[in-house]
Amino acid sequence: MLPKMMLNSARYIYGVPFIIFGLLHYFHADTMVSMVPTWLPVPMFWVYLVGFCLFIAGLSIVFKHLSALACQLLALLLLTFIITVHMPLMGVPGMEQMAMVSILKDMGLMGAALGFASMFERDL
Repeated sequence: MLPKMMLNSARYIYGVPFIIFGLLHYFHADTMVSMVPTWLPVPMFWVYLVGFCLFIAGLSIVFKHLSALACQLLALLLLTFIITVHMPLMGVPGMEQMAMVSILKDMGLMGAALGFASMFERDL
């Protein structure tokens, strides 16, 4: 009983922040658009798309619907952030420390997403 309760609690603790962060992409799109790499066309589209992906992944995790797949795709999205957003900032003077913090944070979230994907596959 306790392991099941812990896994259900973990679903909320992990999934709800992604729901909120996804919504924040819509409520604060004008601020977030500055984080989109300049080589991507139509930057506002990417802000909304990422917000949608984060929101849907969070809902999927919380409501136990395709949670393993959602976590696998979330890990891929986080890897994309590391490569396209955070790593390029490592070469910008004054941004190296913040970039490293963001890389490490997203690596941790990515690892958790992969771990949850494995647990959720067994929890079907």
